This record gives sequence, structure tokens and C-alpha cells, in this order.
Amino acid sequence: MKPTYHYTTVLEALKDLKEKGFDHDFNLHTEAIKSNPNDYAVHHVYRYEGDSDPDEESVVYGIISSSGKKGVFVS
Repeated sequence: MKPTYHYTTVLEALKDLKEKGFDHDFNLHTEAIKSNPNDYAVHHVYRYEGDSDPDEESVVYGIISSSGKKGVFVS
């Protein structure tokens, strides 16, 4: 897995990953990941915490499937 990147916002992280070809939205296809987790690898991680509230946390994952599909998952 590659190192964590530090972006100002989650949108900036998503934009950069999209420029790198991570254009599939894995949030819309979570069942595929849950049923076949070994078919997916996390290649990028970005973690964001809100300035005013530490409970406002987001994590952006850049994922590549074993079939070569590149996408993002935001939690």
C-alpha cells in the first residue's frame, strides 16, 4: 500500500484519484467487495478530520480490483 496523502479536502483527494484513473464508485457496489474481499486491494489512503469537530472524519480509499477496475470508497 502506498503512503497516506495529505490533501486540504476530501474533494481534492477524490479529484487527484480520478486523475489517476480511480473513477469507479465502490460505495455503490459494496456487496461485491463484501462477498469477495480478496479480489480488492487498497492502493491509496487519505484520512480527513474536520477542524472544528474530531468526530467529523472521512477516509478516502483508492482501490484496485483483481480485474483491474480502479475506484474509490469513502467512509
